[in-house]
Amino acid sequence: MLINQAIRYISDLLNRYNLPNHTSEARLIVSHYTGIPHLELELQREKKLPAETWQKISACIERRCLHEPLQYIFGEVSFAGLDFYVDPSVLIPRPETELLLERILKDYETIPAHQRVLDIGTGSGVIAVGLKKFRPEWQVEATDLSKTALKIARQNARRNRTEIVFHQTDLYPEIEKRVQNWPLYDIIVSNPPYIPADEYRELNREIREYEPCEALLARENGFYFYRRILERAASFLQPEGRIYLEIGYNQGEGIRELARQFNYRVIDMNSDYQQFERIVSLALK
Repeated sequence: MLINQAIRYISDLLNRYNLPNHTSEARLIVSHYTGIPHLELELQREKKLPAETWQKISACIERRCLHEPLQYIFGEVSFAGLDFYVDPSVLIPRPETELLLERILKDYETIPAHQRVLDIGTGSGVIAVGLKKFRPEWQVEATDLSKTALKIARQNARRNRTEIVFHQTDLYPEIEKRVQNWPLYDIIVSNPPYIPADEYRELNREIREYEPCEALLARENGFYFYRRILERAASFLQPEGRIYLEIGYNQGEGIRELARQFNYRVIDMNSDYQQFERIVSLALK
């Protein structure tokens, strides 16, 4: 089969299984398994696919027709220009989370070099690794309750040649392990689960059937983890430090209320690509 024939065949098949971006995905699949850059596929459209390559493509589209995300099939995802391994035990990072990373890096462009950072609920480690990769002089730590997620995060740290201290714990490093004069964090960042149960039921099947629900669902109408982060953050944050959170598209006012309740001030509330409030930065009053 020629490359252009393969792309048409895959596109038609994905379309039949109600996958909306079938043409672009077909090109992405062929590019991934042939190693031909996406933009060069048209130039090599008459090239014949080796039988072993077509076997791999066939296995891929069989899984994709069941609506399994391509990121899990490929076992990798690009985030902020870096490559990360992912599997169904961790959430697939979204473009909105890149905005969170960009916000922190921009805010600290002109601030003294050394910062101590805590990434809460690190998952695949994209935020922690991204911060350490772009600010190698920073000391970055990350937590997650999931042993499996931390294994992947450590793998991604090695993959991107970054040194990060990981803690298997619920939100914060165990306070009883802290000693007197334990250095506080300059930055606390988190993209915690924030989807309430009623919204979760409306998500598309790719998310509901394949991504880990514990990385998405949150009690208290989506505010459970925000409340727990903010009620303890003052014990871990430098007086002039900042907290950065990714929030749900309709949670801005609820976060402002939590900030008032726990005595924080909202420094900024940044919108995503659809103009929903998505990134909030806070500081102690």
